[in-house]
Amino acid sequence: MERLMRTKTVIAGVAGTAAAGLVAARAMRSNGHATGAEQRMSQLQRHVSDMIALDQDLLSAVRQQLSDQHVEGMAEARDILEEVERTLEAHVVRLTEELDALGGPSGSALKKLAAGMAGAAAAIFGRMRSEPVSRMLRDNYTALSLVTISYSMLHTTALTLGSQTLADAAQLCMEQTTPLVVRVSDAMPRIVTVELQRESMPLQPDAAKEAEEAAMSAWQQGAQQEHQAF
Repeated sequence: MERLMRTKTVIAGVAGTAAAGLVAARAMRSNGHATGAEQRMSQLQRHVSDMIALDQDLLSAVRQQLSDQHVEGMAEARDILEEVERTLEAHVVRLTEELDALGGPSGSALKKLAAGMAGAAAAIFGRMRSEPVSRMLRDNYTALSLVTISYSMLHTTALTLGSQTLADAAQLCMEQTTPLVVRVSDAMPRIVTVELQRESMPLQPDAAKEAEEAAMSAWQQGAQQEHQAF
């Protein structure tokens, strides 16, 4: 519970105007008007398409990072990236199945929507660094936080529009992404320390442990303050 509370991060949501236009057009009746059921289906398709595009963009970035020579020599960072890769791959498969069930686009049509995705994600993935590894993981932390809050949005949308199956899928994905945010946060002091050691910098003993404890304390205080507010 403590680890989950530490991952609450407020990041901008996902935009998908191109996907919305395409899906909405397909849902329109010949007389130019959509029923409530069609509007509901269009909304669900749009949100799932956006989420798939977001996962795919981060997955592509992580795969590039895994081929970076600096990651090759840092086992902990590589383990984290490989776990992120496996998780995102599973999420894309699950959400694609959900989109198929909703009658949404698939195959090349879905790839086209993903390629045209715009918004906050584009700025993040467009500047993700290749090195040093600590900054690489910092960017991943930001991207994973965006993914997590976006799954919360998808979960809420599915519940509100009465799609329990999609809500369950979104909740599962959110629960699998949240620990990744925690893992990156926990590893960061050790990653930074390793990089400084490689540069032959004079280091204070137990600095990484002290930094980990400080980060944990900050998360705990934030969680306590939030609970007290309620």
